[in-house]
Amino acid sequence: MPAWAAEVMVFSHRPMRSVESFTQQLQQLSKHDIAQTTQVDALAGAKLVVAVGAPSVAALAGKVSQPVLAVYITRQHYLQYQAQLRSALFIEPPLARQLALARALLGPEQQLGVLLEAREQWSEFSAQPLRADGTVDSLLGPLRVVAVSDYDSLNHALVALLKDSHALVGVYDPELYSAANIKNILITAYRQNVPLFGPSNAYIKAGALATTHSDMAQMAQRTAEMLDLAIAGNWPAAGYNPYFHVRYNEQVARSLNMVLPDAQALAAELADPSP
Repeated sequence: MPAWAAEVMVFSHRPMRSVESFTQQLQQLSKHDIAQTTQVDALAGAKLVVAVGAPSVAALAGKVSQPVLAVYITRQHYLQYQAQLRSALFIEPPLARQLALARALLGPEQQLGVLLEAREQWSEFSAQPLRADGTVDSLLGPLRVVAVSDYDSLNHALVALLKDSHALVGVYDPELYSAANIKNILITAYRQNVPLFGPSNAYIKAGALATTHSDMAQMAQRTAEMLDLAIAGNWPAAGYNPYFHVRYNEQVARSLNMVLPDAQALAAELADPSP
């Protein structure tokens, strides 16, 4: 389809096969005319622009007048670019869902641990107040939060957190859970027999026990729904994807002597807000 004829333009800052595949799936799911481009000038005739990834959002800054729906960006990046976006679909799972996953596998009474770079970050992941001692008074069950900045090293922060935690629930922070840190985090955790619930699907291969994850088909499904609402004049709020899978690392589960429930059934249970 010629770019000028498309009602919705999918924009990426450079050519990427993954964006082409995403656009194809979106075309199959949507009733609207959709095309994809890497050229800002090609967006002129579109009613709406879908920007894929934070670099694409940054490339559009101040250059388009159409409303922009950002997908495959973090909540943090959305807040950074919020002034130029009408809505967004976050790439990461919400912390509340990850905590619910951990509780489903370990039991509701087990204390969970969350590691942050700084205490001030907590408000980015949860609206629940954080006490001075790092505990959270909420329906999430026993939970303790430790900030690396309160200690002289990542290792000391980890040891302090893990000594009374039954699981480490990772937040989506690529700097904290970086390639340089993840091996150290995993080794320290498993030495104390504490599993990591990974902040994304990428950490399953590294050694995390489990995570929730939205694949490309599920991202396209939610994006198509958001486009329908937006074009009808009912722009949806920015948020997390309600469609997701549960992923396991079976080898890690065996090493911890854990029997895991059916992943598909657990995903359905976590998606259902009813008791």
